[in-house]
Amino acid sequence: ALAAGGEDGDEEPQSAVERSRMDEFVANLEECQSRDLIDKAAQEFCYLNTKGNRKRLARDVCAVPRGAFSLLPYYARFVAVLAPAMPDIAEYVSAELEREFFSRLKVKADAVLPNRIKNARFVGEMVKFRLVRPGMVFNCLQRCLDDFTLHNIEVACSILEVAGRFLYRTKQTSQRTQAILDTMMRLKAAKNLDSRIDMMVQNALYCCKPPTQTARSKRKERSVEQEYIRHLFFQRLNKHSLDDVVKQLRKMDWAKHQPYIVKCILKVNKCKYNQVYLLASLVAAMTRFHPSLPIHVVDDLLAELRYLLHLHEFAKQQRMLSLVKLVGELYNDLVIDSGIVFDTLWTLLSSGTERTGPMPDPPTDLFRARLVCTLLDSCGHYFESGTAAKRLSLFMAHFDRYMLGKDRVPTDVEFAVNDTFEALRPKTERARTVEEAEALIGKLAAEAKFPVAAGLETYEVVAG
Repeated sequence: ALAAGGEDGDEEPQSAVERSRMDEFVANLEECQSRDLIDKAAQEFCYLNTKGNRKRLARDVCAVPRGAFSLLPYYARFVAVLAPAMPDIAEYVSAELEREFFSRLKVKADAVLPNRIKNARFVGEMVKFRLVRPGMVFNCLQRCLDDFTLHNIEVACSILEVAGRFLYRTKQTSQRTQAILDTMMRLKAAKNLDSRIDMMVQNALYCCKPPTQTARSKRKERSVEQEYIRHLFFQRLNKHSLDDVVKQLRKMDWAKHQPYIVKCILKVNKCKYNQVYLLASLVAAMTRFHPSLPIHVVDDLLAELRYLLHLHEFAKQQRMLSLVKLVGELYNDLVIDSGIVFDTLWTLLSSGTERTGPMPDPPTDLFRARLVCTLLDSCGHYFESGTAAKRLSLFMAHFDRYMLGKDRVPTDVEFAVNDTFEALRPKTERARTVEEAEALIGKLAAEAKFPVAAGLETYEVVAG
């Protein structure tokens, strides 16, 4: 009815005041990111209820900015609250989502993918409120499985991550959901997917059918002192309690408990990513009283980082990001010098790039680029002058050459790399070919009087 302009003919003309109130309502709708706020917004719209406003609202709800995934569950709830009194809004939104999904089904351009994922997640949110027919959702999933390519896999996984659990647990749709999951797992096994896509499919399956915990893991036996050390690191430590935690650790029997303290410092995955700097600050504060602490921490940190590079497991990637972040924060707190930072950067870039090396770096794997960006974003802004600046410029040229050797760079990695170059070397023109990158490397090495591969003994571009 809304698409046709309403069943009663033309829309009634609105006064300037009414248009202004509706403009303000739509502008404020994006700020309603809680159940109470969105329910209140639905109530407010009842006082603005006209045919023209319903039509405009339905269009605005469909026009969620791409990437604004946090709005989708609240917009779906908003439409669901209004649906009993204003079913035409839900009908329009559902029809528009279905039209948009199938119109972009065969479009393979990377620029369209964020909009397709947004559409898929919105469909998932709508079906949980029973505003979209399950049959339509299964039709969307089946079309993606019929053409099991990269973009369609991401779209199908997006739907399942949002609504797969709901569909699987609903009696009427459980059997068909199981059939979709079985088909997806067969296709995954038959195709040679890269690690990122493979894990995405696996995560979608776990969202629908979380693995049951067969037996509770046995609790590790720890001494009272070890439990207290864990309490200090994983519960007490924050920016306000840092000095107090340092005082408490100084009271410990250091000869007995230093290895366990080092172990807790390196359990970076147990603290929030944005609080990794607190661990570096703690090491810096303790160095005055226990000079051997940073030596043990840095030795174990670098050894574990190299081991995880050798292991090359997707499940360890978040830990590796946190460890690299810790390296940067240790430099910021003057615990290590720039030489260790650059050695780490060269290790991230060079280990496994040789074709016969023990630590493979496939041409489709961009995780090392994420590690490099994480470390440079943490401390690269300090390398602005002197020898460190020249070493960074040479490394950035090698990094640019490394990226040119990759087959396909995902959008998020490309943005991260571009942001890093923009922050650290905004005036440097990026190379477009491997030859240009090698020429720039030779020029920078000659100017700085460094070897061309300074610190990068076994580097080569790995072609697909």
